[in-house]
Amino acid sequence: MTMPLNATERTQQAEAAWQQGRQCEDRGDVEGAHAHYRLAHDLVVDCPRLHQRAHEHLRRVNRQRHAWREWLTDQALLKLAPLAAFEIVAFLMTRQVLGGRVCARSRGASQA
Repeated sequence: MTMPLNATERTQQAEAAWQQGRQCEDRGDVEGAHAHYRLAHDLVVDCPRLHQRAHEHLRRVNRQRHAWREWLTDQALLKLAPLAAFEIVAFLMTRQVLGGRVCARSRGASQA
Protein backbone atom coordinates (compact mmCIF):
# COMPACT_ATOMS: atom_id res chain seq x y z
CA MET A 1 0.00 0.00 0.00
CA THR A 2 1.40 3.41 -1.02
CA MET A 3 1.25 6.17 1.55
CA PRO A 4 -0.24 9.51 0.41
CA LEU A 5 2.30 12.19 -0.45
CA ASN A 6 2.83 15.00 2.01
CA ALA A 7 2.38 18.63 0.96
CA THR A 8 6.08 19.16 0.21
CA GLU A 9 6.28 16.09 -2.02
CA ARG A 10 3.08 17.04 -3.85
CA THR A 11 4.38 20.58 -4.38
CA GLN A 12 7.64 19.25 -5.81
CA GLN A 13 5.77 16.92 -8.15
CA ALA A 14 3.46 19.73 -9.23
CA GLU A 15 6.44 22.01 -9.94
CA ALA A 16 7.98 19.27 -12.09
CA ALA A 17 4.67 18.76 -13.94
CA TRP A 18 4.37 22.51 -14.58
CA GLN A 19 7.88 22.56 -15.99
CA GLN A 20 7.11 19.59 -18.25
CA GLY A 21 3.86 21.22 -19.30
CA ARG A 22 5.67 24.42 -20.20
CA GLN A 23 8.15 22.42 -22.28
CA CYS A 24 5.24 20.80 -24.10
CA GLU A 25 3.69 24.21 -24.72
CA ASP A 26 6.98 25.52 -26.09
CA ARG A 27 7.01 22.60 -28.56
CA GLY A 28 3.40 23.25 -29.55
CA ASP A 29 2.10 20.11 -27.81
CA VAL A 30 -1.00 21.62 -26.21
CA GLU A 31 -2.55 18.25 -25.28
CA GLY A 32 0.68 17.15 -23.59
CA ALA A 33 0.82 20.44 -21.71
CA HIS A 34 -2.78 20.00 -20.62
CA ALA A 35 -2.06 16.51 -19.28
CA HIS A 36 0.88 17.77 -17.20
CA TYR A 37 -1.07 20.78 -15.93
CA ARG A 38 -4.01 18.56 -14.93
CA LEU A 39 -1.67 16.29 -13.02
CA ALA A 40 -0.20 19.28 -11.20
CA HIS A 41 -3.70 20.61 -10.50
CA ASP A 42 -4.83 17.34 -8.97
CA LEU A 43 -1.79 17.30 -6.69
CA VAL A 44 -2.36 20.78 -5.23
CA VAL A 45 -6.11 21.35 -5.22
CA ASP A 46 -6.10 21.60 -1.42
CA CYS A 47 -3.46 24.38 -1.40
CA PRO A 48 -5.10 27.68 -2.42
CA ARG A 49 -2.01 29.47 -3.77
CA LEU A 50 -0.88 26.51 -5.85
CA HIS A 51 -4.40 25.64 -6.94
CA GLN A 52 -4.76 29.18 -8.29
CA ARG A 53 -1.46 28.82 -10.13
CA ALA A 54 -2.68 25.54 -11.63
CA HIS A 55 -5.76 27.27 -13.06
CA GLU A 56 -3.60 30.03 -14.52
CA HIS A 57 -1.73 27.38 -16.52
CA LEU A 58 -4.90 25.46 -17.38
CA ARG A 59 -6.72 28.59 -18.55
CA ARG A 60 -3.98 29.27 -21.07
CA VAL A 61 -3.99 25.77 -22.59
CA ASN A 62 -7.75 25.32 -22.36
CA ARG A 63 -8.15 28.40 -24.53
CA GLN A 64 -5.70 26.98 -27.05
CA ARG A 65 -7.54 23.64 -26.96
CA HIS A 66 -10.91 25.39 -27.45
CA ALA A 67 -12.10 23.61 -24.31
CA TRP A 68 -14.52 26.40 -23.51
CA ARG A 69 -16.30 24.81 -20.57
CA GLU A 70 -12.98 24.15 -18.83
CA TRP A 71 -11.73 27.63 -19.80
CA LEU A 72 -14.87 29.17 -18.32
CA THR A 73 -14.31 27.27 -15.07
CA ASP A 74 -10.72 28.53 -14.97
CA GLN A 75 -11.88 32.09 -15.68
CA ALA A 76 -14.58 32.01 -13.01
CA LEU A 77 -12.29 30.64 -10.32
CA LEU A 78 -9.54 33.13 -11.14
CA LYS A 79 -11.97 36.06 -11.16
CA LEU A 80 -13.36 34.91 -7.81
CA ALA A 81 -9.91 34.45 -6.28
CA PRO A 82 -10.07 37.80 -4.42
CA LEU A 83 -13.24 36.50 -2.74
CA ALA A 84 -11.36 33.46 -1.41
CA ALA A 85 -12.64 30.97 -4.00
CA PHE A 86 -9.52 28.82 -3.75
CA GLU A 87 -9.55 28.94 0.04
CA ILE A 88 -13.17 27.74 0.03
CA VAL A 89 -12.32 24.85 -2.29
CA ALA A 90 -9.37 23.89 -0.07
CA PHE A 91 -11.59 23.99 3.02
CA LEU A 92 -14.20 21.80 1.37
CA MET A 93 -11.55 19.36 0.15
CA THR A 94 -10.13 18.92 3.65
CA ARG A 95 -13.65 18.31 4.96
CA GLN A 96 -14.24 15.58 2.34
CA VAL A 97 -17.14 17.59 0.91
CA LEU A 98 -15.56 17.74 -2.54
CA GLY A 99 -13.52 15.14 -4.35
CA GLY A 100 -13.47 11.41 -4.57
CA ARG A 101 -15.17 9.07 -6.99
CA VAL A 102 -18.66 9.85 -5.77
CA CYS A 103 -18.36 13.51 -6.84
CA ALA A 104 -16.35 13.00 -10.03
CA ARG A 105 -17.92 14.20 -13.26
CA SER A 106 -15.84 12.02 -15.55
CA ARG A 107 -17.45 9.15 -17.43
CA GLY A 108 -15.28 6.72 -15.49
CA ALA A 109 -16.82 7.71 -12.17
CA SER A 110 -18.75 5.01 -10.41
CA GLN A 111 -22.49 5.30 -10.20
CA ALA A 112 -23.77 5.28 -6.63
